[in-house]
Amino acid sequence: MTEHERLLEEFDDAYFALLMEGVANKEGEQLIALNEMLQNNPEAAVPESVDKRCLETIDRHFAREQRRIGLRKAGKALRLAAAIMAISVLLFTSAFALSEDFRVATLNLMLTVTEKYTQFDIKKSEDDNKQIESANSYGYEYFQDADIRWIPEGFKYCAGEYNQFTRFENDAGSWFMIHVFDGNGSLNVDTENAEVEDIVINGNAGLCVIKRDSYGGDIHIVTTDLTSNLYIDVLASIDLSVDTTKKIVENIYIRNSGQAVSGRSQASGQYFENAEIGWIPEGFECIESIPNTRVKFGNEQGDYFVISIIPGSASVNVDTENPESLEHITINGNEGLCVVKYGEASITLADLENYLYIGVDTSSGLSVETAKKIAENILII
Repeated sequence: MTEHERLLEEFDDAYFALLMEGVANKEGEQLIALNEMLQNNPEAAVPESVDKRCLETIDRHFAREQRRIGLRKAGKALRLAAAIMAISVLLFTSAFALSEDFRVATLNLMLTVTEKYTQFDIKKSEDDNKQIESANSYGYEYFQDADIRWIPEGFKYCAGEYNQFTRFENDAGSWFMIHVFDGNGSLNVDTENAEVEDIVINGNAGLCVIKRDSYGGDIHIVTTDLTSNLYIDVLASIDLSVDTTKKIVENIYIRNSGQAVSGRSQASGQYFENAEIGWIPEGFECIESIPNTRVKFGNEQGDYFVISIIPGSASVNVDTENPESLEHITINGNEGLCVVKYGEASITLADLENYLYIGVDTSSGLSVETAKKIAENILII
């Protein structure tokens, strides 16, 4: 393009802009005059009905927006309420209607549903409370033969059974459990794929085992008090640190009575004094056990399951936050929940007749049907 052609093009654009400016000014003057005329003419006013419909349309639009915001905020609460209703209705309706015995027993089982877990509580009778008070009359708060003399700051007692185990937690979700039990039984500690350290605490030899997994892991310290014939077992969440866990063990004082935790032999069952395991899937063997509390089985493929028998005087929290499935189940006449998260099944049953909780937790390699079959074959004696 030559300089002459460029100048002509710019002239045409400028001339056109000047013409349009004149048109716009003229049109604007006409519109202003028309507006003044309409404002001064009562017959040109917008009918009240039309004005009302316009306002209603605007209100409906903003109401929808407010509802969307409200629903988003209330979503979790509604889902939680739905879970409460589902658990409450499914857990008790049929059995409560059909059985007088179950109606009586149901009054002693209480569920507390929160956003993150469902808590089982078997209500204590007056006789149960008297037994607990009698047990505590030994003078040691948690164990007959051991005194816990240091607890990390911020931790509080949350569950336990006198003379068997006690559990502490803090607001951040960290936890640790202490077991003190008879040395006449055997204790299996899971050391597969773990960091293992030989330790001596308060003159007692033992092991410190650290296991890490995709969910964190745990710290497990076990020592043997040969003078009192006791095992001291502390299991803690991985974020508690090894030093803190060791300090807890260092501050467990054993009364050298020579009569440690009597009456808790395993004569009536291989792993539990009051329960027998009637069926174990093929290829599984015991890899860890705490007498009268829990036993863990594993196979060569890395699959595992854990069986727990917990006294009814404790509370049991079941993780029911955003599960893949949540099912009410009845096994051997015991009501409970089957929860699946990350492919792992967790079964919790309340045995009201024997005042116990029965727990079965499996890895993702085992099916829900297998977990149920394991629970079906746990015989309380």
